[in-house]
Amino acid sequence: QQHAADTLRESYFLADPAIVEVVARNAARGIEDPAAGQWFAVQARELISLASPALAPLACDVRVVGTKVGSGFIAAITVENRGTTTLRPWTLAWTFGGAQKVTRVVGGSYTQSGADVTVTGPKALGTLAPGKKTAFVVTGEGAAEAPWQFRLAGTACSSR
Repeated sequence: QQHAADTLRESYFLADPAIVEVVARNAARGIEDPAAGQWFAVQARELISLASPALAPLACDVRVVGTKVGSGFIAAITVENRGTTTLRPWTLAWTFGGAQKVTRVVGGSYTQSGADVTVTGPKALGTLAPGKKTAFVVTGEGAAEAPWQFRLAGTACSSR
């Protein structure tokens, strides 16, 4: 018999319809798998966090908070420079897993070639110093599926 106290629920912005619910039960660390094909990013993040010896932290971190809107999506993206170099201008790149198309970026400019997207910081706020964060909003068409692999100035980032 399962009790409410035995269940921890976490939501991840990973797949259409935008939220994949992962239910982890405390008993014997059992995990109820999300739907097929939606588990990889969640599992990869968990494996990295539990690695022994611990993996060195990456030089950047990206947080995506988004939702499905009509036939498209809107996502707020926060980027933290954990490296030692000031980036002038900063660029964040990723590859969509499907046929998503960016239609607008607030807080930067963008280019898209097929599934590959690059956002560049605006001229007035295009510098990203070590330990600092920046944010922008992406609106697009297609599935509300967040990419899980980002690159800040060509360097891999952790993401959540």
